[in-house]
Amino acid sequence: MKKAGQFIQFLFVIAAAFLVRRIPLKAAQGLGRSLGRLLKKIDKKHTALARQNMTLSFPDKSAAEIEAYMDALFENIGMSLMEFLYIPALKGKKYEGFLKVEGKELLEQARARGKGVIMIIPHFGNWELSGLIFPKLVPCMAVAFPQSNPYTDRLINKYRSLNGLRIVYTGDSVKEILRTLKKNEGVGLLADQDAAFDGVFVNIFGRLAGTKKGPAVLAMKTGAPLLMTFMVRNPDGTHTAVVEKAIELDSTGDFEADVKANTQKWASMLESYVRKYPPLWFWVHNRWKSRPEDFTK
Repeated sequence: MKKAGQFIQFLFVIAAAFLVRRIPLKAAQGLGRSLGRLLKKIDKKHTALARQNMTLSFPDKSAAEIEAYMDALFENIGMSLMEFLYIPALKGKKYEGFLKVEGKELLEQARARGKGVIMIIPHFGNWELSGLIFPKLVPCMAVAFPQSNPYTDRLINKYRSLNGLRIVYTGDSVKEILRTLKKNEGVGLLADQDAAFDGVFVNIFGRLAGTKKGPAVLAMKTGAPLLMTFMVRNPDGTHTAVVEKAIELDSTGDFEADVKANTQKWASMLESYVRKYPPLWFWVHNRWKSRPEDFTK
């Protein structure tokens, strides 16, 4: 029965994607905006979590300002879903005019070191569109978590890889990451969500947050430059993939201290972008779930 339910869900997604691509992209975005507003009303659990996260992160904002952020957050989620379903119509270079890059030269400079490039791609804006644009700038792979539904999982990864992005699951990723860097290619890591046992605690919005240490460890051990990218949604409905300068890593000889300091550097950069574009981060995630005291008992 479970398999049958998963297959029905898959067919529903296929049908929805087919119908969405029959209308203009702008209309699909408008549909997504309405869907997001509906999600905000019916998904009480994630709405409450996002509101709590925002309120604690922006104590200087009024309740009305937080609610405005909330509206924009859910609209972004809905539009991102519709845009993801639209991806097959944007493959190749059909995305031009819809997606642009800022800081391409910084990616080229990082790759010129000859050790590959580690790109942190946070859950920001419509991060799934990164798979359309970055493989056109540098051959690259991305590490992904498998979805619980194997049918939709294959479909999602098919869309992600339409422009040449290679998808590797977390359990199989270490050897493939090292091979990719050795070929002077790019590795995309979505590392901004809560890390329990495999992270370090760094400051994000004034609170300690369990944060994945893998990107810093990987950069320190391989010599590959570590940089951040952000998918910024523009008011006109287009997107800008912003590439930031490679982070200058600490190397004091104290490995654990350096891992924490270098993780804090990229976490602070993430916070600066979220402060600039509050509704674009994925606030519905329980980012501060892990607490230091949970690991000292």
